[in-house]
Amino acid sequence: MDLDEVRAFLAVVERGSLLAASEATGVSRTTLRRRIEALERELEAPLFLRTSGGLEPTQQALRLVAPAQEVLHKARRLHEAVAQADEPAGLLRVVAPVGLPPAATARFIRLALDMHLAVRVHLDLVPDPLSRLTARCDFALLFGDAPVAGPYVTRVMIRTPMRLLASAAYLKRSGAPSVAGLASRRLLCFNPGAVDLETLVTDDGPLPVTPVVQSPDVHLLRNIAAQGGGIAWIPDGPRWLAEESPPLVHILPEVCATVPFRIVAPETMAGSSRFRLMVQRFGDFLRSGVEPTGSR
Repeated sequence: MDLDEVRAFLAVVERGSLLAASEATGVSRTTLRRRIEALERELEAPLFLRTSGGLEPTQQALRLVAPAQEVLHKARRLHEAVAQADEPAGLLRVVAPVGLPPAATARFIRLALDMHLAVRVHLDLVPDPLSRLTARCDFALLFGDAPVAGPYVTRVMIRTPMRLLASAAYLKRSGAPSVAGLASRRLLCFNPGAVDLETLVTDDGPLPVTPVVQSPDVHLLRNIAAQGGGIAWIPDGPRWLAEESPPLVHILPEVCATVPFRIVAPETMAGSSRFRLMVQRFGDFLRSGVEPTGSR
């Protein structure tokens, strides 16, 4: 029995509908429905009846509430016991955004391995790290401002400038744009979300644009810009974001913003030695060399 299935079941029992449970937990209705259906298949019993007011638990479901709460209580106690260990040993499961330069990714892994000889690392690079932050994952590293709903703790490791960058060859061929003329240029926009960008959110307000390329992959966008493919709107603070990429020219400095790079973990991990060391070591590395990498 999966703990996420148990959490989904209890959330719907307590809230009375998938919508209310989704708003309370930060988990999509589709995911909650899928987890409940999986639990019903495992138990071979229906757990909810659809009514005009939402979802009503069946008698089997009501008998399951107390044991389910006890399962989560024991799971929390188990996590707390592990969190109190003096040494950060065991498997460290991390998800991070696609597009981190290979050398920087390798350094992240080295920092984790150096925490203790007994540490092992499982790293997944995905477009949306938060979607993979479950009971089977210890940490997520991600760009973004959106508050994290649910039983998580989050620490901002660094606030990274967003800048417009282009290659010298592109600027020689096409010329430097004005702010007003930016919308007509070929824009390569960093976008870690699922909604298409129609504006650049800058410190001075939204700027209407129509990107020709959108991606959560910062490394890919840098390289397209370096090959003269257009103007990139990407995070451009620490040196490690620009490793293994040709130099780019910072243009229109008045068009600027910042995006935080954060670490997110289940709240049961907040007091663990793993979490403390991750925040300390990754923070030191992320904050190293924060001067602009694109300007020349």
